[in-house]
Amino acid sequence: MAKSHPGYEALSRYLSSDFAWQLPLNLQGEEFSYGECLEALRRLKTTDPSIYKLLAYKWLTTRSRNDIATAHHMDSSTLKRLWNKAFDILVNYLRHGAREGNIAPHLDPIDLLGIINKC
Repeated sequence: MAKSHPGYEALSRYLSSDFAWQLPLNLQGEEFSYGECLEALRRLKTTDPSIYKLLAYKWLTTRSRNDIATAHHMDSSTLKRLWNKAFDILVNYLRHGAREGNIAPHLDPIDLLGIINKC
């Protein structure tokens, strides 16, 4: 079986143990405060509640991945992919969104109606 990403392991450990003590998260040389982690989790919960719920099972229960997957009527590998997606989103929010208050501040808005009208 493939080894998981070290950043995912650090984030998973933080959410399941250190998070309750309100310690900062050290993620591959970058340090994030407890408040930044809360903000990233809040954003994940509002943008994709189903993935947030599955991730919450990972850190709030001691059940195995197979047990959680079976309870949600999905394959274990599907659950792992969804957890990896949740970790990707959280890391993105931490690195780009939680500090600056905007998820992607450097992107210009796209005028979809203008593009459709030109076609």
